[in-house]
Amino acid sequence: MLIGLGGVSASSGALMGTGAFTSVEAERTLSVETAGDASALLGLESTDKPNGEYTELTSEGTVEVTLDTVNKNAVTTVRDVFRVTNKGSQPAFVYIEDDSEKVQFSGFSRKGSPSTGLVKDSPISTLPGPRVIEGPENALRVPVGLSFRVDIEVDTTGTTTSQTLLETVTIVAQADPPAGSPFDD
Repeated sequence: MLIGLGGVSASSGALMGTGAFTSVEAERTLSVETAGDASALLGLESTDKPNGEYTELTSEGTVEVTLDTVNKNAVTTVRDVFRVTNKGSQPAFVYIEDDSEKVQFSGFSRKGSPSTGLVKDSPISTLPGPRVIEGPENALRVPVGLSFRVDIEVDTTGTTTSQTLLETVTIVAQADPPAGSPFDD
């Protein structure tokens, strides 16, 4: 009888001595603060080029682009409107989402060859000139500390003079390659 109890006691001590647990609830402090578009991890700001005048940093710290003087029944391209900078700690995959068939966004680093710096690992790196950056299939891989300028093309053919073609745009940046992108394995 004593031998049997000794065996039970030893096995229960082993169970308790493993450091295993079923549940833990621990309260911690976490501080999350927002930053304006110019100083956030994904920096958005006007360019120092002439078309940067269409970009304004609002009092809320967000970037607002206003193109209200494009020609009717024409396709207008406005280059270097704003800049997107990766201020994070790892490369980011960046693309734009919008719901307009009449407005198109392109991105390109104009600091020399497109195969240097910014788009080095992007599929567009061997192609000259700006490339469409709408949708995950057109994401750019932006290394830490680098930026690219955004061009906007507006097609007003078949529209009225006072028609709003686009109100909001979503700029997506993520650490992992977006599904459907050329980077997605």
